[in-house]
Amino acid sequence: MWKNQKGAMPPPKEFFAIFKWLYIAFGMWFVVSAIANVLSGVFLGRRKYRTFSLVVAVMNCIHIPLGTVLGVFTIIVLLRPSVREVYDA
Repeated sequence: MWKNQKGAMPPPKEFFAIFKWLYIAFGMWFVVSAIANVLSGVFLGRRKYRTFSLVVAVMNCIHIPLGTVLGVFTIIVLLRPSVREVYDA
């Protein structure tokens, strides 16, 4: 494709290397987020580590649109005084 273009240079290999690292970084972010969500679900079921679940809910807000909705509702529920009492007991 690049041979038929006059004066056009193919993109440098460094350009594609940057994308490779971005794919790896975003892939790792999704894996870490998935593991954190599973742990948060287990902790919510056991009613332990409320702060951890709040942090995971904030992290979920980055995952637009479904993660944002779930994260906001989780934050609203976990900040209720009645839920705080259940976790303290």
